Amino acid sequence: MKLDSEPIGMTTSDSVIPCFRTGIGMALMGASVANSNTEISIEICGRQFPAVIVKKPIYRKQEE
Repeated sequence: MKLDSEPIGMTTSDSVIPCFRTGIGMALMGASVANSNTEISIEICGRQFPAVIVKKPIYRKQEE
């Protein structure tokens, strides 16, 4: 994971979520960079992909 081309952490788990039509993951990083809505990049198989840091839970069921 990188912020402004600098390494900031390591992905610990990831998956593709069909209902979101996207991938999600969890990572270890320093508290100083773990701010919500921060745009970062993630390297997967040598390619960079955009990502955004969000707080858990990433999904809340809508109340009816």
